[in-house]
Amino acid sequence: MRMTLVVVFVGLAAGCADRAPARIASHRGDTVVVNSRRPTPLPARVFNAGGRELSSAVVSWRYVQGDRFTVDDSGRVTCDRRGEVRVLATSGAAQREVTVLCRPIATVRLGTSLVLRPGEESDAYDLGGRGPDGLPVLEVAGVASIRDSNVAVLRNGTIVARGIGRTAVDLEAGDCRTIVGVDVELPVDSAHHVADFRPFEETMTLAPGEVRAWRPSPGLTYVHLFGDSAVTASLSFGVLEANCARLRRDYRAVSCVMNTASVVALKNPHNGKEARVRLRLERVVPPKPQSPIKRPTTRDAANALCPQYFG
Repeated sequence: MRMTLVVVFVGLAAGCADRAPARIASHRGDTVVVNSRRPTPLPARVFNAGGRELSSAVVSWRYVQGDRFTVDDSGRVTCDRRGEVRVLATSGAAQREVTVLCRPIATVRLGTSLVLRPGEESDAYDLGGRGPDGLPVLEVAGVASIRDSNVAVLRNGTIVARGIGRTAVDLEAGDCRTIVGVDVELPVDSAHHVADFRPFEETMTLAPGEVRAWRPSPGLTYVHLFGDSAVTASLSFGVLEANCARLRRDYRAVSCVMNTASVVALKNPHNGKEARVRLRLERVVPPKPQSPIKRPTTRDAANALCPQYFG
C-alpha cells in the first residue's frame, strides 16, 4: 500500500510539472514591430521546463512603460501612431518583457519595377511604406513572395534573376500590400533579333553628317534614344515603313508596329557636332490575363483600403 501511494504521488508531480509554464518565447525576439493600425495580437509561446510547448497555456499582458498605446489583457496592441512601449507577458510563474515598436504604415509605394539580367542581383527592395505622419517607415515586419521562381528568386532581402521573363514580388506588411515588378532580359547583338525580353542596345558616337540605320524584327516595338537632351534633340530620328506613335514618357521615344520593311534611321546633321547617344529597341510584351477575382477575406479587404502613391 505504501509503495502504491508513492507511485501515484510521483505521477501527479510529474504531470503538474509538465503543465507548469517555465518560459515564454516570441518568434520575433524581445522586440516586436507592429505595422498595422488595427488591434494586433503580440506573439507569445509558452514552454514547460522540459522544452515542450504548452499550446493551451493562457498568457496575460500589461503595460510597463513607454508611450501610452492600448494593450489589452490578451496581448492585442493598437498602434495608431509612431512610438515605443514595453509590455510584460505572464503565464503562471513565467514572465517575459517585450518592446513593441509601433510603426503603423498608412500608404505604400506603387509602380516600382526592376530590370535585371540572368544571374544579376538587385539592391535591397522595400514596399516604400509611410506612416500616418507622412514619414518613411524603416522598421517593417512583412511578408514577401515571388510569383515565378523560374524567372527570379528572393535571397536575403534582394531579388536574384534566374531566367528571362516577367514576374512580380508581392509585399505585405500591416494593413497594406504592394507589388514590385521584375523583368529579366538578355540583350541581343542585332536589331533583327529583338524578341520578348531580348532587347537590342547600341551606344555610339555619330560624326557630323553620319547616318546609321537598323532593321528590327516585325512586331510592336519601343524605340528609345538616350543621351543629353540637347544632343538628342539636334538629331534626325525616325522609323520608316512603320506605324508609330510618340511615347509620352520620353521625348525621343516612339512605339511602332514594325514589319519586314521597317527601318530605324538616325542622322547627325552636317552642321552638327559629334553626338554620343544610346539606342534601345525592345519588344512590347503584353501583360498576362489577370486571374479571376476571388472573394476577399477580411485581411484582403483591409489591405485593399491602404492608399498607394507613385514613387
